[in-house]
Amino acid sequence: MLALTLQRPWPWAIAAGFKPVESMALLSTSGELGGYLVPDEFRAEVLKDLAGFAVMRGMCRVERTGKGALVFPSIQSASTDADIYSTGYTGAWQPEGYVTGGTAPTVQNQPKFGQTRIPVHCWAPNAIELTQELLSDSEADLEGIVAECIAETLALDEDAVFINGNGVGRALGIMSTMSGLSITEVNSGHASQLTYEGLIDLWTNIPSQYRGNMRYLMNSLTFGAILKMKGSDGHPLFPQNTMPGTLWNKPIAFSEFMADIAADANPILAGDFRYYGIADRQELRVQRLVERYAPNVGILPTARVGGQLMRTPAFRKLKIAA
Repeated sequence: MLALTLQRPWPWAIAAGFKPVESMALLSTSGELGGYLVPDEFRAEVLKDLAGFAVMRGMCRVERTGKGALVFPSIQSASTDADIYSTGYTGAWQPEGYVTGGTAPTVQNQPKFGQTRIPVHCWAPNAIELTQELLSDSEADLEGIVAECIAETLALDEDAVFINGNGVGRALGIMSTMSGLSITEVNSGHASQLTYEGLIDLWTNIPSQYRGNMRYLMNSLTFGAILKMKGSDGHPLFPQNTMPGTLWNKPIAFSEFMADIAADANPILAGDFRYYGIADRQELRVQRLVERYAPNVGILPTARVGGQLMRTPAFRKLKIAA
């Protein structure tokens, strides 16, 4: 919220009943401070466009939080066969009557509980300045133009950090690594390109309990390379003239923020994306800056959101390597 004080309020502000400070503090989320100047329909259009652009939000687990971080209770994976057993709790088979003579059953200190903490970060681009000429042009749908700009930028910025963010002032991307959050890599079988065998290895390396809801994430060029694969007889390995979008009956999500096929790159991610968490702290908020850019008008959007991987065994990355 702006904190500047007007020495002489504009006539329209006085007519509207605003005090000098209020005419500078027009906040879309507060009606008494001019929220109606950025109508609900405007933000609804932005959010609708955002859903159309975003890839990760539609696949991952999205939760709201009222604090600076979203905390999920977690259970530590087993020390052995972690891909199969997602908790450290171990079972055992015993013969009938194995506890005799008052002997107490053996105890274990499992499962071990912990927390997965997803910090929230601020998305705050520069203001959009609308000129007096645009404002006076009744033929221009200014709200539609600005809504599309905000929606596209926010959606792409979110996908960029949800995939590759380093966790410093932004979300920790699903392809990034940090202590305890490193996804297992599966080699492609070739030092510089994809192979059919490597794609099979990627699919079979996903633990079966996560494979039911798995999907792939790659860019368009990578999928094109898959469609071009041919066998020794020169025929395509995948059916021709079929609708692209699945691989072995599993959906494919496309994002151009995924790496291209190159040595040591990770062009494909596969797994159950419900185990990447997105924390929404503050929904999109739009401020209308009138006096600061007079005679023009500024539009300033902000949002607060975070993201982080919650369970690494649910994913596998394909690495271009022999």
